[in-house]
Amino acid sequence: MKFQTKATLSLATSFVILGSFSVNAVEEGTTDILIPKPTVAVVMSSLQPSGMDDKSITANINKRYLIDPRINSSNILVSTENGVVTLSGTANSIEQASAAIEIAGSTQGVLDINTTHLTVGGVAQPQFADTIITSRLRGVYVREKVYQESAPANVNIETKDGVVYITGTVENAEQARQVMELAKAIPNVKRVESKVSIKSGNQ
Repeated sequence: MKFQTKATLSLATSFVILGSFSVNAVEEGTTDILIPKPTVAVVMSSLQPSGMDDKSITANINKRYLIDPRINSSNILVSTENGVVTLSGTANSIEQASAAIEIAGSTQGVLDINTTHLTVGGVAQPQFADTIITSRLRGVYVREKVYQESAPANVNIETKDGVVYITGTVENAEQARQVMELAKAIPNVKRVESKVSIKSGNQ
């Protein structure tokens, strides 16, 4: 059984662009972008820690779990080593696992997330691999301030069989690049395809 996941995002301001790719757009038209995935070294160098130590990172994640109604933190254990957060235990549902991954990934100081020991009701990870990709991407977007959780939504993400599909509307080509650079850096993403409209007059 495969799970397909969708996330709704709203974009904000600047981000350092890595790599190169082309953006083809027309007014109120469609931007088609297909980007190869960079190496892990590029991912890590672009997401530097904020000076927080591992103990503080773990404490912050656990605190957020306790106040989030989607999560029962007693089911999910958190540990951090050198900025890499490991989640283990059994989530009660796909939704709970998704929330746990997203919150951990959005926490300042986190470089990466290891979810190999996280299961959903005893179900093995390959059966919710797309959920993991989408949740990690949402967390990175929040952490890197590409969008605010409270802002109006205008970008949709769907992951299917490791391929990330992005649709919606962005302010300009620069914002399209911001979204794509982060998406292609998520581990286990096979390909990123985007069809986003750029607002009239902003090309």
